[in-house]
Amino acid sequence: MAFAPPKNGEGAKLQTKMSTWTPLNHPLMNDKVFEERRALLGKWVRDPPHRSYT
Repeated sequence: MAFAPPKNGEGAKLQTKMSTWTPLNHPLMNDKVFEERRALLGKWVRDPPHRSYT
């Protein structure tokens, strides 16, 4: 019984370094992830620190 990694039909695997999910070798994807993170961080920073959860 051989244990081989599953074959990827897309060709080369997206390279990641120092991160488990940020693609470094795909500029369009990298820019998209950056903008999404920036928007999320902006929302988080602007939220009031103390919300009433009732």
